[in-house]
Amino acid sequence: IEALGMSLPDSSAQLAVSEEKRQDAKDAGAAVVHLIEKNIKPRDVMT
Repeated sequence: IEALGMSLPDSSAQLAVSEEKRQDAKDAGAAVVHLIEKNIKPRDVMT
């Protein structure tokens, strides 16, 4: 999913259960809120 541009960079590098993964989840949530506010859809990112 990262290679398609549908996840945040380096978000697949952490262990599944770790503080880093928890922070990744928070960052992903913030990114989704930003994308919704800007009306950016998956079709705008993927070609």
